[in-house]
Amino acid sequence: MKITNFILLLLIFTLNLYAQETKKLSIQLLWKHQFEFAGFYMAKEKGFYKKYNIDLKLKEYNFGDNITNDVESQKSTFGIGYPSLILDRSNGSKIVLLNAILQNSPHVLVTLKSSNINSIKDFKNKKIKLLDSEQQTAAITSMLYSNNILYKDLDIIKYRYDINDLINHKVDITTAFLSNEIYTLKQKNIQYNIWNPKDYGFDFYDDILFTSSKFLKEDPVTVKNFQKATIQGWEYAFSHIDETIDLILKKYNSQHKTRGALHYEAKILKELAYKDSIPFGHISKTKIQRIYDIYNLIGLVKNPIKLDNFIFKPNDTKLILTQDEYKYLNDKKNINMCIDPVWMPFEKFENGNYIGISSDYFKLFKNILNVDFNVIKTNNWTQSLEYAKNRKCDILSLAMKTNSRKKYMNFTEPYLKIPLVIATKKNVPFISDLANLINKKVAIPKGYAFIEILKNKYPSLIIIEVENINDGLNQVKRGDVFGYIGTIASIGYMFQTKFNSELKIAGKFDEKWKLGIAVRSDDKVLLNILNKTIKSIDSPTRQKILNNWISIKYEKNIDKEFILNILIIIFIIIIFFLYKQYLLKKSIKEFNDVINATMESILIFKDGICIDANQSTIEMFGYSSKDEIIGKEPLSFIAEESSQYVKEQMKKSSALPYEAKVVKKDGTEFYALLRGQNLKSRNVRLSSVIDISKIKLQEKTLIEQSRMAAMGEMIGNIAHQWRQPLSVISTGATGLQLQKEYGLLTDQIFEESCDAINKNAQYLSKTIDDFKNFIKGDRKKQRFNLNENIDSFIKLIDGTVKTNFIKLFSKIDDTIYLYGYPNELIQCYINIFNNAKDVLKEIKDIDRLIFINCYIQNNSIIISIKDNGGGIPDDIILKIFDPYFTTKHKSQGTGLGLHMTYNLINDGMNGNITVHNVEYKHNNKNYKGAEFKIILPQQEE
Repeated sequence: MKITNFILLLLIFTLNLYAQETKKLSIQLLWKHQFEFAGFYMAKEKGFYKKYNIDLKLKEYNFGDNITNDVESQKSTFGIGYPSLILDRSNGSKIVLLNAILQNSPHVLVTLKSSNINSIKDFKNKKIKLLDSEQQTAAITSMLYSNNILYKDLDIIKYRYDINDLINHKVDITTAFLSNEIYTLKQKNIQYNIWNPKDYGFDFYDDILFTSSKFLKEDPVTVKNFQKATIQGWEYAFSHIDETIDLILKKYNSQHKTRGALHYEAKILKELAYKDSIPFGHISKTKIQRIYDIYNLIGLVKNPIKLDNFIFKPNDTKLILTQDEYKYLNDKKNINMCIDPVWMPFEKFENGNYIGISSDYFKLFKNILNVDFNVIKTNNWTQSLEYAKNRKCDILSLAMKTNSRKKYMNFTEPYLKIPLVIATKKNVPFISDLANLINKKVAIPKGYAFIEILKNKYPSLIIIEVENINDGLNQVKRGDVFGYIGTIASIGYMFQTKFNSELKIAGKFDEKWKLGIAVRSDDKVLLNILNKTIKSIDSPTRQKILNNWISIKYEKNIDKEFILNILIIIFIIIIFFLYKQYLLKKSIKEFNDVINATMESILIFKDGICIDANQSTIEMFGYSSKDEIIGKEPLSFIAEESSQYVKEQMKKSSALPYEAKVVKKDGTEFYALLRGQNLKSRNVRLSSVIDISKIKLQEKTLIEQSRMAAMGEMIGNIAHQWRQPLSVISTGATGLQLQKEYGLLTDQIFEESCDAINKNAQYLSKTIDDFKNFIKGDRKKQRFNLNENIDSFIKLIDGTVKTNFIKLFSKIDDTIYLYGYPNELIQCYINIFNNAKDVLKEIKDIDRLIFINCYIQNNSIIISIKDNGGGIPDDIILKIFDPYFTTKHKSQGTGLGLHMTYNLINDGMNGNITVHNVEYKHNNKNYKGAEFKIILPQQEE
């Protein structure tokens, strides 16, 4: 018996040791020890990992280490990597992203100011130091490509981590980290320029924490605990920078950095780690998709990946409870709960059932915790509070923390935050502040937390305690009280069922009703369990519950007299400036105050001479003062290539906004949006200018990306088209060898085989010439045959047509000649075809058809392209040529294809393009689809 007891005790002791066993984990760092990994140091030193029984080993980087392979093989549990982890996943690595420590990448290019490199275009033929891996510098590569700088245009020097190569002019440009090498330049007082991909629209993450799919699957709880401790460590490190640096200097300073260098690194990394209100370490699926798209466009992606399985979502793991908390739930079985029996849409007893927002939440809590919540029936909220005081209830489902309640209840974090509003009669004007309600009677239900809060904050309010919301709103209706204060949700619900025509919401205030679960003060374990449970509910689930119950019309009175007065004043000012121009000079100071407050450039011309300009004009055009601008003619600000177009616009008394190139004082040209307006009865013209150079750059980048994507698809087409000719050539050559070997080769067979080989070789040559001509894209107007032009297009898409089982029919008059840009016209065909293809791919059970028809009508050349895809919905057909309009996912379309087509046809070839839905017959079958018509003028060179 004693032996049995001893064995049982030994087993219990062993199991207890196992339950408390420390998990030995490791992380492979991306570089040597420095502040870049401070969060891991502090999480280790401050015991944040220890709290979760984690013993973490930090592994410095050694040259030749393959971090992804080490993590995938579980040589290291976790790793820190570049965004190129996306490519590793594409190549088959089974890894999962956890957190992005840096929301913005510190990778930049640096030049010395003394190098006279003033733009990226000046990089050509310069010596540059880049990291060996193009994958690591994809953001930099994209920045260069978007500015038409290719690697072949640069003299690339093998990279080594030494900024002195730049300082000593051994290279002109170098890759650098904002947090490291820049400090050296600052310390040496060396003037420099930074070329940051982020400024050109290529915004990448960096220092991405990841693990293997295998480890995540085996132990998701440990992964989540490691994430929590790591984030806590980083937040501590950034909040206690001096303490963290002391620790690095003492234990983690293998690079022998100075305190000043570590301080600088900490400052820069903190700026890169925190962006707007994004939580530390957050990874956005949209941003990862954007990085993936860029990798794809520069030809680095081998296989597509599914982002849903690539980014770890902590909420996907089950709730993490301690052994004591699991035991508590197993023993408890039932938790007694009191609610407010009349407080819809939050909660209510209806026909003996518990319904409302809180009811939906507690159904979730029950499923998560596997415990029953026993709802104790009460007559009103006051009775519920009494039951909670007397411990008849373990919890209150929805309650707000107040000083008086804290004596007998503890409170979880809020799971509902609802705006506070006031309901009044219809004739009450808009109320912007509760402080304005001096000596006004307002109703609030008895026992509500806001009674205590509002009495302290607004002592001039007269608070009338009512039985419930129904009682309070009835008193407002009768005129017994001025208004009822409550949540927008509860009042909105009552307006839907009652009081809709008698009352309104007259004001919405900054205060919010923060509602959590109130837990009896002597039960800390239950408080912790419920807090964890609330945190496990994700935002979409919370929003769905709210959407199920809340629908509210918010009414705000407008002071019509005030608005009318404003309109009268504006009208008087306009008449004032139109009628008395000489007063313009007298009140120049007041007028300048107005125009200088605007972001756009404003110039005023009289009789074709500039008489005034605002501060934005001086800054935008690079002048030192207004005196340099006054006296100039309008075309002095316009680039030569746009001068004729602007002249035409200036003839109009009121020009709609239009784009043109303008020129700065130093001769620099940039794109701008212009608008001109003649002032009535005066020779005065007001012109406004908005700098859109960045927008044009982004648009150009997107168009280039769209073109690169089209090129990639065409390369696939060519590969498909070459298979059969290559097979014929290979078979013919092999056949000749065999027939010669066995003495069967005759002159006829020889000539026929050679003729077949030659024909197929010529076909291959023609195909590659078509592709080369398209890629070359020379923008040179020329006379060309339309039939040959469309034939080149059909050959380019032949592979796609076949792989998507599309039947293409063409009917073209081979006598039609055009004068224009043949390559751009092919790009237009491709854009229209790609949109039709994407629609046809969704068609099942019927043929996929595309018809191309070309003819002359009314002295115009018509190119018709139609499909049988069912047509374009009426609500979007008028928008499809708009820039950035797309019905596709962001990862599949930019919305620029058809917009680019519209511009190429209208501006480039003086034509027009239209689209209509058409119904037609083919082979005695009825079809419906979209028909694009390109209408071009007949003209000679």
